[in-house]
Amino acid sequence: MLKTIVKAFDLITRQVKFCLALAMLCVVFGCAPLPQNNTATEMDTLYAHGLAAYSSKDYAASLIVFRQLADRGYAPAQYNLGVMYDNGHG
Repeated sequence: MLKTIVKAFDLITRQVKFCLALAMLCVVFGCAPLPQNNTATEMDTLYAHGLAAYSSKDYAASLIVFRQLADRGYAPAQYNLGVMYDNGHG
């Protein structure tokens, strides 16, 4: 019983460390703000990258793209951001 508890704790600890490392990498490398003067085609291209990241289950990257586009009023990104939150991916 104790061995099972220790294994479970070790797994949780590794998952927490992984999430923290991923968050730090995101802050250092992947969270540069998007330019404020995006044209519609630039926003469409960024949105396509967000969709590609989401479909490859890279939820952290797609969340960043969708959130920044949603902040600029891009409706499809606002919708997908809501879907991500509803599915527990945000």
